[in-house]
Amino acid sequence: MKASILFFPGMIFHEFSHMIACYLTGVKVKKVKFFGLNEAYVIHENPDALRSVIITIAPFVLGNWIAFYFFTSSFNQLENSNPLGFVFLWLGFSLAHYSFPSFQDAKNTFNSFKDFYSFRLVKGNLLIRLIVLVSIPFVFIPLFIVLGLMLLFNYFYFLRLLWIAFIFLFSFNQVSALTLMNSFIYSFS
Repeated sequence: MKASILFFPGMIFHEFSHMIACYLTGVKVKKVKFFGLNEAYVIHENPDALRSVIITIAPFVLGNWIAFYFFTSSFNQLENSNPLGFVFLWLGFSLAHYSFPSFQDAKNTFNSFKDFYSFRLVKGNLLIRLIVLVSIPFVFIPLFIVLGLMLLFNYFYFLRLLWIAFIFLFSFNQVSALTLMNSFIYSFS
Protein backbone atom coordinates (compact mmCIF):
# COMPACT_ATOMS: atom_id res chain seq x y z
CA MET A 1 0.00 0.00 0.00
CA LYS A 2 2.80 2.44 0.87
CA ALA A 3 4.55 1.61 -2.40
CA SER A 4 1.39 2.33 -4.38
CA ILE A 5 1.27 5.85 -2.91
CA LEU A 6 4.99 6.57 -3.14
CA PHE A 7 5.44 5.16 -6.64
CA PHE A 8 1.99 5.87 -8.08
CA PRO A 9 3.34 6.82 -11.55
CA GLY A 10 4.53 3.23 -11.95
CA MET A 11 1.13 1.78 -11.05
CA ILE A 12 -0.62 4.16 -13.44
CA PHE A 13 1.85 3.38 -16.23
CA HIS A 14 1.49 -0.37 -15.63
CA GLU A 15 -2.25 -0.22 -16.30
CA PHE A 16 -1.78 2.30 -19.11
CA SER A 17 0.61 -0.18 -20.79
CA HIS A 18 -2.00 -2.93 -20.58
CA MET A 19 -4.58 -0.58 -22.08
CA ILE A 20 -2.28 0.48 -24.94
CA ALA A 21 -1.45 -3.18 -25.66
CA CYS A 22 -5.17 -3.96 -25.78
CA TYR A 23 -5.80 -1.19 -28.29
CA LEU A 24 -2.79 -2.16 -30.43
CA THR A 25 -3.87 -5.81 -30.56
CA GLY A 26 -7.54 -5.04 -31.15
CA VAL A 27 -8.77 -6.30 -27.76
CA LYS A 28 -11.72 -4.28 -26.50
CA VAL A 29 -11.19 -2.53 -23.15
CA LYS A 30 -14.27 -2.57 -20.92
CA LYS A 31 -13.10 -0.75 -17.78
CA VAL A 32 -9.89 0.81 -16.44
CA LYS A 33 -8.87 1.76 -12.92
CA PHE A 34 -5.44 3.37 -13.15
CA PHE A 35 -4.77 3.80 -9.45
CA GLY A 36 -5.95 2.43 -6.13
CA LEU A 37 -4.46 1.75 -2.73
CA ASN A 38 -5.22 -1.96 -3.03
CA GLU A 39 -5.65 -2.51 -6.74
CA ALA A 40 -5.64 -1.09 -10.21
CA TYR A 41 -6.78 -2.98 -13.28
CA VAL A 42 -7.80 -3.10 -16.91
CA ILE A 43 -10.84 -5.24 -17.68
CA HIS A 44 -10.90 -6.34 -21.30
CA GLU A 45 -12.32 -9.00 -23.60
CA ASN A 46 -10.73 -12.43 -23.47
CA PRO A 47 -7.88 -12.32 -25.98
CA ASP A 48 -6.32 -15.22 -27.82
CA ALA A 49 -3.02 -16.60 -26.52
CA LEU A 50 -0.64 -14.35 -28.47
CA ARG A 51 -2.56 -11.17 -27.66
CA SER A 52 -2.69 -12.20 -24.02
CA VAL A 53 1.11 -12.51 -23.90
CA ILE A 54 1.50 -9.07 -25.49
CA ILE A 55 -0.95 -7.52 -23.01
CA THR A 56 0.76 -9.24 -20.07
CA ILE A 57 4.35 -8.25 -20.92
CA ALA A 58 3.58 -4.71 -22.16
CA PRO A 59 4.20 -3.10 -18.73
CA PHE A 60 7.49 -4.97 -18.36
CA VAL A 61 8.82 -4.02 -21.79
CA LEU A 62 7.53 -0.45 -21.88
CA GLY A 63 8.08 0.25 -18.18
CA ASN A 64 11.72 -0.84 -18.19
CA TRP A 65 12.43 0.86 -21.50
CA ILE A 66 11.08 4.19 -20.25
CA ALA A 67 12.67 3.69 -16.80
CA PHE A 68 16.00 3.30 -18.61
CA TYR A 69 15.31 6.60 -20.41
CA PHE A 70 14.44 8.36 -17.12
CA PHE A 71 17.54 7.01 -15.38
CA THR A 72 19.77 8.07 -18.29
CA SER A 73 18.16 11.52 -18.35
CA SER A 74 18.57 11.87 -14.59
CA PHE A 75 22.36 11.52 -14.90
CA ASN A 76 22.47 14.31 -17.46
CA GLN A 77 20.27 16.55 -15.29
CA LEU A 78 22.15 15.87 -12.06
CA GLU A 79 25.48 16.38 -13.80
CA ASN A 80 24.31 19.91 -14.58
CA SER A 81 23.05 20.41 -10.98
CA ASN A 82 19.45 20.40 -12.18
CA PRO A 83 17.07 19.11 -9.48
CA LEU A 84 14.82 17.74 -12.24
CA GLY A 85 17.25 14.81 -12.20
CA PHE A 86 15.76 13.66 -8.89
CA VAL A 87 12.28 13.68 -10.44
CA PHE A 88 13.59 11.54 -13.31
CA LEU A 89 15.17 9.13 -10.81
CA TRP A 90 11.85 8.83 -8.96
CA LEU A 91 9.94 8.26 -12.21
CA GLY A 92 12.46 5.66 -13.39
CA PHE A 93 12.32 3.84 -10.06
CA SER A 94 8.49 3.98 -10.08
CA LEU A 95 8.17 2.53 -13.58
CA ALA A 96 10.75 -0.23 -13.01
CA HIS A 97 9.14 -1.06 -9.64
CA TYR A 98 5.71 -1.68 -11.20
CA SER A 99 6.94 -3.25 -14.45
CA PHE A 100 6.50 -6.89 -13.42
CA PRO A 101 3.33 -8.82 -14.26
CA SER A 102 0.91 -9.33 -11.40
CA PHE A 103 -0.40 -12.75 -10.46
CA GLN A 104 -3.64 -11.90 -12.30
CA ASP A 105 -1.69 -10.89 -15.44
CA ALA A 106 0.15 -14.21 -15.47
CA LYS A 107 -3.04 -16.13 -14.72
CA ASN A 108 -4.80 -14.48 -17.68
CA THR A 109 -1.99 -15.49 -20.03
CA PHE A 110 -1.79 -19.01 -18.63
CA ASN A 111 -5.56 -19.47 -19.08
CA SER A 112 -5.42 -18.16 -22.65
CA PHE A 113 -2.71 -20.67 -23.54
CA LYS A 114 -4.49 -23.47 -21.71
CA ASP A 115 -7.67 -22.71 -23.68
CA PHE A 116 -5.68 -22.49 -26.92
CA TYR A 117 -4.00 -25.86 -26.40
CA SER A 118 -6.97 -27.73 -24.98
CA PHE A 119 -9.27 -26.57 -27.80
CA ARG A 120 -6.82 -27.69 -30.47
CA LEU A 121 -6.10 -30.99 -28.76
CA VAL A 122 -9.82 -31.79 -28.52
CA LYS A 123 -11.19 -30.23 -31.71
CA GLY A 124 -8.19 -30.29 -34.05
CA ASN A 125 -7.53 -32.88 -36.71
CA LEU A 126 -4.63 -35.31 -36.28
CA LEU A 127 -2.03 -32.99 -37.86
CA ILE A 128 -3.09 -30.03 -35.68
CA ARG A 129 -3.00 -32.22 -32.57
CA LEU A 130 0.49 -33.40 -33.43
CA ILE A 131 1.73 -29.84 -34.05
CA VAL A 132 0.19 -28.67 -30.77
CA LEU A 133 1.74 -31.55 -28.82
CA VAL A 134 5.17 -30.91 -30.34
CA SER A 135 4.93 -27.16 -29.62
CA ILE A 136 4.17 -27.55 -25.90
CA PRO A 137 7.82 -27.97 -24.80
CA PHE A 138 8.95 -25.11 -27.05
CA VAL A 139 6.18 -22.57 -26.43
CA PHE A 140 3.96 -23.31 -23.44
CA ILE A 141 6.58 -24.59 -20.99
CA PRO A 142 9.11 -21.76 -21.61
CA LEU A 143 6.32 -19.19 -21.30
CA PHE A 144 5.18 -20.81 -18.06
CA ILE A 145 8.75 -20.73 -16.70
CA VAL A 146 9.35 -17.08 -17.70
CA LEU A 147 6.07 -15.93 -16.17
CA GLY A 148 6.82 -17.93 -13.04
CA LEU A 149 10.24 -16.33 -12.71
CA MET A 150 8.73 -12.89 -13.22
CA LEU A 151 6.18 -13.60 -10.48
CA LEU A 152 9.05 -14.28 -8.07
CA PHE A 153 9.80 -10.56 -8.29
CA ASN A 154 6.34 -9.87 -6.84
CA TYR A 155 6.83 -12.24 -3.90
CA PHE A 156 10.48 -11.50 -3.09
CA TYR A 157 10.86 -7.74 -2.89
CA PHE A 158 14.66 -7.85 -2.80
CA LEU A 159 14.62 -9.35 -6.32
CA ARG A 160 12.59 -6.39 -7.53
CA LEU A 161 15.08 -4.02 -5.90
CA LEU A 162 17.96 -5.90 -7.53
CA TRP A 163 16.24 -5.55 -10.91
CA ILE A 164 15.75 -1.81 -10.40
CA ALA A 165 19.41 -1.50 -9.41
CA PHE A 166 20.38 -3.41 -12.56
CA ILE A 167 18.31 -1.11 -14.81
CA PHE A 168 19.77 1.89 -13.00
CA LEU A 169 23.35 0.64 -13.42
CA PHE A 170 22.67 -0.44 -16.99
CA SER A 171 21.51 3.06 -17.88
CA PHE A 172 24.72 4.45 -16.39
CA ASN A 173 27.23 1.88 -17.66
CA GLN A 174 26.03 -1.11 -19.67
CA VAL A 175 29.29 -3.09 -19.48
CA SER A 176 29.61 -2.79 -15.69
CA ALA A 177 25.96 -3.72 -15.16
CA LEU A 178 26.24 -6.84 -17.30
CA THR A 179 29.48 -7.86 -15.55
CA LEU A 180 27.86 -7.37 -12.14
CA MET A 181 24.79 -9.38 -13.16
CA ASN A 182 27.01 -12.15 -14.53
CA SER A 183 28.99 -12.28 -11.25
CA PHE A 184 25.77 -12.38 -9.24
CA ILE A 185 24.39 -15.30 -11.27
CA TYR A 186 27.65 -17.28 -11.08
CA SER A 187 27.87 -16.75 -7.32
CA PHE A 188 25.00 -19.25 -6.98
CA SER A 189 26.78 -22.01 -8.90
